[in-house]
Amino acid sequence: MQWLFAEKRRRWPWMAIGFPICAPAHTAQAQSFASNPAHLFFQLVSRRGEKGSILITSNRSVGEWGSVFGDPVVATAILDRLLHHSTVITIRGDSYRLREKRRSNLTKQQPVKGRIASSKMLPTVSVLRTWWPRLAIGFGGWMARRISMATRSELIEAIVERYRTGHRDAKRRILDEFVAVTGYHRKHAIRLMRHREVKPPCDRRHGLRYGADVREALVMLWEASERLCSKRLRPLIPVLLPALERHGRLGIDDTLRGKLLTVSPATMDRLLTEVRVVARGGQRRRAGMSSAVRRSVPVRTFGDWNDPPPGFVEIDFVAHSGTSSSGSFVQTMVLTDIATGWTECVPVRTRDSGNVIVAIKEGRSLFPFPLLGVDFDNDSAFMNEFVVSWCRNEGLEVTRSRAYRKNDQAHVEQKNGAIVRRLVGYGRFVGAEATIALGQLYAAVRLYGNLFQPSFKLQAKTRIGARVIKRYHPP
Repeated sequence: MQWLFAEKRRRWPWMAIGFPICAPAHTAQAQSFASNPAHLFFQLVSRRGEKGSILITSNRSVGEWGSVFGDPVVATAILDRLLHHSTVITIRGDSYRLREKRRSNLTKQQPVKGRIASSKMLPTVSVLRTWWPRLAIGFGGWMARRISMATRSELIEAIVERYRTGHRDAKRRILDEFVAVTGYHRKHAIRLMRHREVKPPCDRRHGLRYGADVREALVMLWEASERLCSKRLRPLIPVLLPALERHGRLGIDDTLRGKLLTVSPATMDRLLTEVRVVARGGQRRRAGMSSAVRRSVPVRTFGDWNDPPPGFVEIDFVAHSGTSSSGSFVQTMVLTDIATGWTECVPVRTRDSGNVIVAIKEGRSLFPFPLLGVDFDNDSAFMNEFVVSWCRNEGLEVTRSRAYRKNDQAHVEQKNGAIVRRLVGYGRFVGAEATIALGQLYAAVRLYGNLFQPSFKLQAKTRIGARVIKRYHPP
């Protein structure tokens, strides 16, 4: 009596398949079986009715593999891969009648697949009894080796179509054979058989909703609002749009009007990106060196305001020097109230202390409420004994920001770009005529920016880890 065993894997030493062969080990037939697994397979199929030549796997005889695969070529390729490391060894086995009797007894009480089988399911082999575990996958059929993923894929491709189109009994038979060979769980095997090829994702891109007409109208609204940010421009559109139409500056249809009234601030930012890049230019001047007087002026940071009443202003200079900072040029003094955002701009021809004090007086007279305090940067035009002494004599609280910390004067820094740079740009202005012209320009637009343009203030900040969520009051 002989058994044909497949080579054991190191990871799965318990997995083996035994093929009963009724031939001595030294015969040529046994040698041909060992050297040609495909020949062994077809010999077993052709001799299915003979005693001792039936291979049982998962309660099915080996001959039914042909009905599972359909194509003998496919069956040959798969069995060849399963058995390409097979060798023949001679061991002591039972007689034919004892094996048939044991097989008939097992047929009456079919064990559950995958559980530990009784000793009756194992061949009476004294040599291998010590290391052969009692794990049975079917009757007398044990997995030869762990099948590679490529082999499993080929097996699925070969039988999946027949499984999908077959009747219930055929599906059960195919699943039995598939589970016995691959070692898959039955439910997992069912999911693999039902699996279909994943369709490529459909193109869900929608058509362009806001085209060039919306962009052009939005640019006109943006320019008419003095280039407000999108969050401030959005609530102004319902008011600004009828005014432009009434004065003949903008002619649009109902469809375009509906798009302009429903566009979101984020979409407005995307539509105005290129226009803003073109409109932006130049570099801001770095703060000048501070004087010794600044040591006597207390520092106020951006977090020290604590909702002050109207009257506390931040003051800064905007230089109109163009591309060169050499020589004398006009500068604009910007005064921004912390509580209300009210902003006044005063042109200054030179930066001497007398002109700075005059500009502060003029800006102070333009505010609708009295000034209570001034906050400077570390510019030497402010940090000198004349300006600081005059402010203190006038009853103004004098503070300063930290050096090279522009966030300490965030309010006036924002107005520098939103008002002065948008109105005047980054050109160079020199002389008295330019100073007078800038004064007339600021006088013409001051009420429009302070009374008619929407603005909003920070309401609350919530910190979630490293993220800060800001909430603003309605514009």
